[in-house]
Amino acid sequence: MNYIDKNLFHNTPKTIKNYIRHVSVFAKYYNKSPELLREKEIREYLHYCIIKKKLSESTINYSLGHSPTLAAIITDK
Repeated sequence: MNYIDKNLFHNTPKTIKNYIRHVSVFAKYYNKSPELLREKEIREYLHYCIIKKKLSESTINYSLGHSPTLAAIITDK
């Protein structure tokens, strides 16, 4: 079981679906698989969400900040 599997194991199906949706939007922004993205791209995307999309801190924390998939990208690369 990898990092993502372990962290998703205790979440509801709705939470998992939301994580997947948010990571999908992130990957589409760069037109790349999430596995190919690095910490730099994550930081740039977060900046884009804050400055251009004007998302609140709580929205960003929920949608991206707590995503085990993005956490895995940061820690594995």
